[in-house]
Formats: sequence, C-alpha cells, structure tokens
Amino acid sequence: MRFCSRCGFLMEGVMYLLGNSGMLPHFESGESKVSKKRTGVMQGVIIFLAGILIVPLFGVMSAFSDGRISEVCFR
Repeated sequence: MRFCSRCGFLMEGVMYLLGNSGMLPHFESGESKVSKKRTGVMQGVIIFLAGILIVPLFGVMSAFSDGRISEVCFR
C-alpha cells in the first residue's frame, strides 16, 4: 500500500486515475444478487398497489350493476 507522506491519503485510487486518463475502471462483479428482504418488500408494494387499483374498480363496477352479481355470488 502506498500512502501520501504528508497526509496519509491512500494513493492506490490515484494510481488507477492516472493510469486510465482520469477515468475509474469499471469492475463487474459477475452475478448481481437481490436480497430476500428486498424481494419481499417489492412483492408487498406490488400487492398494495394492486389492491389500491382493484378495490375502487370493483366499487365502480358494483355501482353500475343492477344487483345480479350479489344474487349469483350469495345464493
């Protein structure tokens, strides 16, 4: 490891910048894994948004129906 003799700054990043004309190299990690927590949160958000859209849609549909839906469903 190389450090600045005055301030102790790590010089490794500076060497990369100087070697690549001021651009940081792009390192690919290969496989990108999504955590189970993030997956669960996304599923919850999708279900929540679907409920927000579907419940009012059913309310509007029932307001325009003549009651036959309840007769069929609740016999």
